Amino acid sequence: MAVIEVKPIEKEKWYKNENANFIIRPIKLQCAIDPKTRKYSFPASEDEIKDLQERTGFNLDLNFKVGEVHSFFDSEISHIQLQYGSNFFDTDNPLDVIKLYILKGNDLVANSLDEYRKNKYPNAKFVIYSPLEEEELKASKQSIRRKAIIEMSKLPTDKKLNYALILSGKDFSKQSVDVIDLKLEEIIQDKPEAFLKLLDRKNEDIVVETLVLKLIQSRILMKEGTIIKYGDLIIGADMSSAIKFLQSPKNQVLRLQLQEKLAE
Repeated sequence: MAVIEVKPIEKEKWYKNENANFIIRPIKLQCAIDPKTRKYSFPASEDEIKDLQERTGFNLDLNFKVGEVHSFFDSEISHIQLQYGSNFFDTDNPLDVIKLYILKGNDLVANSLDEYRKNKYPNAKFVIYSPLEEEELKASKQSIRRKAIIEMSKLPTDKKLNYALILSGKDFSKQSVDVIDLKLEEIIQDKPEAFLKLLDRKNEDIVVETLVLKLIQSRILMKEGTIIKYGDLIIGADMSSAIKFLQSPKNQVLRLQLQEKLAE
């Protein structure tokens, strides 16, 4: 016997009162319809469907017909109510197996934590949970953090400051070397993948992005939405285009002027 757990996905709390009581209603799901195939979204193989039909007597014909009531998928017995807590399904019970396939075909239920974190289920409220998978994901995350910390230790202080500013928006240039290391380690604990991606970027891009961020913080450059401006001059529609603008040979006089203003 295997028991599969379906549990709610924990979102970051938007409220600050940790003692607040919130009543979260259960959700009721039924078999979704694939808009491309116009069939019921039930990701079982033909052999599995045949076996489940024989064991239960339910009609698992996946063809959806507008205006027709499906004897099983439109019946109350196929509907699944997920409580905001742990929901368990027994794979020795064929009806539970059917319900698991219904959940797997619904975009409100992520098939795994890994797929949810890869944004394959942006609308998911629940996840088909595996303790083993979660441990593997934790181990993988920890391995990535260790790699990021090792790479961080190889960087000179000026690059550490640049990376910290890009990742956190905070300028630690007035802090001691030890504090800079501590702050960047804290950032890496939260954003190890983002830190490692920065290592793959050209150093010149990092330097210019850091310059732009400092100019914005000093209010020498202004942001209007994503647009970055110097007075009435648009430096870029976003950060990427602003970097390219300040890297252009024809704009080096302006770049030097901005650097001098920042140093004043």
